[in-house]
Amino acid sequence: MLTQDNLAAIRRTWRVPESSLHLAELCGGWPGAYVAQQTMRHKTVKQPYQAIYWLIVLLHVGVAALWLMAPGVVLGLVTELSVQRG
Repeated sequence: MLTQDNLAAIRRTWRVPESSLHLAELCGGWPGAYVAQQTMRHKTVKQPYQAIYWLIVLLHVGVAALWLMAPGVVLGLVTELSVQRG
């Protein structure tokens, strides 16, 4: 997605919305987004975008750390959220 947005920026055509990029990162695409940002130098200077990107990374790292240190807590939260929805 970041590659598509970069090409669209170069061609001055329709761009991928930042909210779509962030949604893809939130769904687990943040490592690929990091690689794309660094190799294409795209979205590396825009501070609002970077702030949200790094919050998403911290969220993923925090959940992974919590999962490693206390997997029961994460499973309990997931179970609680699924019960509230259902």
